[in-house]
Amino acid sequence: MKDWGFVHLSAGELLRAEQEREGSRYGALIKKYIQEGEIVPMEITVGLLQNAMQQNIRKDRRKFLIDGFPRKMDQALAFEANVCESQLVIYLEGPEEVMVKRLMGRGRSDDNVETITKRLRVNQRDAEPVVKYFERQKKLVRINCDMPPDRTSS
Repeated sequence: MKDWGFVHLSAGELLRAEQEREGSRYGALIKKYIQEGEIVPMEITVGLLQNAMQQNIRKDRRKFLIDGFPRKMDQALAFEANVCESQLVIYLEGPEEVMVKRLMGRGRSDDNVETITKRLRVNQRDAEPVVKYFERQKKLVRINCDMPPDRTSS
């Protein structure tokens, strides 16, 4: 990714960092949403992404790979209206059991089978309109993640 000049921004990492930041007005709210496996309100996530992008743009880094976003239509629409238009959206899909196993292997404190399963169901419910929206724009690429992580496609 760095070879191509992209800055990797993880929506989840930005949310967790904000949750832990001393004096954050959103920390407790973010923690509640994450623990319940729900999606953090759009204004918070878009704002954190926009701030992170602006910090990088000031350093003349202008190409971004945003991981874990958008998860709902309001996020997609707000981001495109207020931040920038997406060029490409990559949608990773695969069987729930594969995704649970991989997510459990991350070793994050907020990862447990119950929360992960709930997150996956919420994502499946909320992501479908996003997927269709970007498919209609011919900006969506689907990638099947039901293969070993070290396998690369040619």
